[in-house]
Amino acid sequence: MTTSRPWRILLALTLLPVVVMSGLSGAAAATTGTIQGTAVDREGTRLSRVTVRLFSVDASGSWAYRTSVKASSRGDFELAEVQPGRYVLQFVDTRPSWDKTKHVTTDVKATVPDTGATVRVNGFMARGAYLYGTVRTRKGPGRSALVRAVRDGDTTGTVYSVRADRSGGYCLAGLPKGRYTVFVYDAAKTWSAKPRRARLTRLGKGTGVGFAMNTRAGRYSGRIRAGGISLSESPFVTAVNRSTGQFYVIQVFSGNLVSLRGLAPGRYSLKVPGVDHYLGRTFSLPALRAGRTTAAGYLDLTRQGGMLSGQVVDAGTKKPLPGVEVTVYDKYDHPFDTVRTNAAGWFTVGGSIPDGDDPASLTIRARNPIDEVRYVERNHLGPYVLTAGSTAQVGTIALTRVPSPTPTPTTSPTPTASPTPTATTSVSP
Repeated sequence: MTTSRPWRILLALTLLPVVVMSGLSGAAAATTGTIQGTAVDREGTRLSRVTVRLFSVDASGSWAYRTSVKASSRGDFELAEVQPGRYVLQFVDTRPSWDKTKHVTTDVKATVPDTGATVRVNGFMARGAYLYGTVRTRKGPGRSALVRAVRDGDTTGTVYSVRADRSGGYCLAGLPKGRYTVFVYDAAKTWSAKPRRARLTRLGKGTGVGFAMNTRAGRYSGRIRAGGISLSESPFVTAVNRSTGQFYVIQVFSGNLVSLRGLAPGRYSLKVPGVDHYLGRTFSLPALRAGRTTAAGYLDLTRQGGMLSGQVVDAGTKKPLPGVEVTVYDKYDHPFDTVRTNAAGWFTVGGSIPDGDDPASLTIRARNPIDEVRYVERNHLGPYVLTAGSTAQVGTIALTRVPSPTPTPTTSPTPTASPTPTATTSVSP
């Protein structure tokens, strides 16, 4: 259905943020603003099962997630204490992906121009297109098979996914128009099938895509190491088929590739994130054959990134604080590594932030009381420049104690005087 010109004009006018200036009390102005609005469909019906995500937008156009809020049963939402700046509000229909009436995720730009401003932003959500079909293996229905769809030209990394039912049937709804590559994954990790292509041309309408999983899946063996040592962590790695683009995101426990199974035959690239203070790396794996186990050998992370080291102490007593949580963030405000201070309050964090993603910042949290004392959290300390292969000293970081509540004095009640007994006179008979 083609959108009429009057509807386009109405939609464009409604999506424009409305700014309402809040009154100022005396000479002091509020330091943050508020974003309010309503989620509705194209007919103007309020939508209840919607989550609104807030992303800040920097000078380069990069997004950084800030917070989210659920809309009320009438579709209304409010985001309070928002700093002035540019934002994108993402309206997400939270209904299951198999619901054919699911709406397309909608992004709306907004600006909080001044402190103390209230900005109104409404999200108009259209019913999405959908894919449907049946998954079968050589042994019968593809029960609980995972179906994923990726839209051509998408730069946000969005992947749409749904599980097939017991009979192998599936419906993947809430999709925007476009061309898609559709992948299928056997829940038992035994069978595989080639991806299929699909085109969705009309919102609210579906396109059938079925799968016959007749090829046996393969697996890899081997181990990932950092600096020649087995991993102490269990990161998620991504194996990408170089000919079809099908990808598998799998957790490798202590770096053991035994869990890298259920893959379609072909040649793969393995993307390993930064871990154990070493930078991530992409490895080329040997060709995988159907139904076989292929040895990948040792995959070594050899390049260490920049690290930050320092000591956390009590601001008043200067006593070192053990067990304090220290998290390092990249310039996009993504957390990369978290450690705890040792018995002497020292920490070393980082080593896995890719080149070009600094300057870094630190957040210091004492999640639990230390010697029955609570401390104020410190956020976004820095910025710190990282140099690959070296450790920068950030010095001493002091945490302030959370003030203890002053006990309210209680007044002891004044004791009531005991009555004086009255003397009695005996009468002689």
